Amino acid sequence: MQKKSLTIREVILTIIIAILFGAVYKVWGTVYTASSAVVPFLGQIVYPMWFVAGIVAAYIIRKPGVAFLAEFAAASGELLSGSQFGLPVLVSGFLQGIGAELVFAAFRYKRWDLSVVLLASLAACAGSLLGDYAIRGFGAKTLFIQVTTIFFRALGSIVVCGLFSKWLSDKLAKTGSLNNYEIVYSNQKVWGNK
Repeated sequence: MQKKSLTIREVILTIIIAILFGAVYKVWGTVYTASSAVVPFLGQIVYPMWFVAGIVAAYIIRKPGVAFLAEFAAASGELLSGSQFGLPVLVSGFLQGIGAELVFAAFRYKRWDLSVVLLASLAACAGSLLGDYAIRGFGAKTLFIQVTTIFFRALGSIVVCGLFSKWLSDKLAKTGSLNNYEIVYSNQKVWGNK
């Protein structure tokens, strides 16, 4: 049976993932801003890249607190590197991490199939939207803008966050670089490598 507490190795990997995605998040501000300027609501489809750190780390390590820790640490890294979005990045990282963590907790950290990863991605999306309403005045937008934003961000959460996070993590696991982590032990049954 898997131990619930994090090992030093798992904490280090979580922080490495957070640092890598914190750097991606910093650059992603330019991608988001440019795509929003090119096509209305395109920015909302790419927005969920900001949820990936928590999903990837949790999917690899599969223990309580990892989604929240990775997402909040990545947001902190983005802020410290000079995020164009300022302090609200921390609130977003907090809410996105909590959203994803709640889904993994609901399944008692035992189910890691695609449907759970997609639900966690959508819950991170919900957390981001809570932040938008609470600190960015999103509720003052027209109903059309609110509904369309929610729709496209949720769609992006499924593709950009959920599908991408699972694909990336599974590819990394198959290289052997994650052999000491739960993703490999759990997936050996799926891959047929007992």
